[in-house]
Amino acid sequence: MSSPITVKFNLLGSTVRDENAIKNVWNNNLYEEFHIIRQVVQKFHWVAMDTEFPGVVARPIGEFRSTADYQYQLLRCNVDLLRIIQLGLTFMDENGRTPPGCSTWQFNFKFNLQEDMYAQDSIDLLQNSGLQFREHEEHGIEPLEIYFDCFFFRYCSYG
Repeated sequence: MSSPITVKFNLLGSTVRDENAIKNVWNNNLYEEFHIIRQVVQKFHWVAMDTEFPGVVARPIGEFRSTADYQYQLLRCNVDLLRIIQLGLTFMDENGRTPPGCSTWQFNFKFNLQEDMYAQDSIDLLQNSGLQFREHEEHGIEPLEIYFDCFFFRYCSYG
């Protein structure tokens, strides 16, 4: 049985405060939250990231230089094949301090259990953790939309 792919980069020593609740971002509040994030990154440009993918559905073949190389190729081929479910971003400064108010945004992507590939054990784990796939199907963000929006934000200025 395969285990879910979860990639986490945590910065040690960062302070977590009660007011730093996770802000869920869906299709209907994407632009509003991008606007807020653009303000936050002016002073808090270090990012901790967490992603949720729907498991391991493929294994790479061939020869690998090391176990680490195999693990990287395993991750890469599954990320290339599967749709992301969630992306979490926490912003902080170079000392690990988070901004006042919200510092973490959880982007919820469109995912359809009837159409998208996944490993059942990973889906079970996510559902048992409280993830509501119906919400993702109905209100999730199209990943391509984020790509174009990020590109647009980077190369265009707003008044």
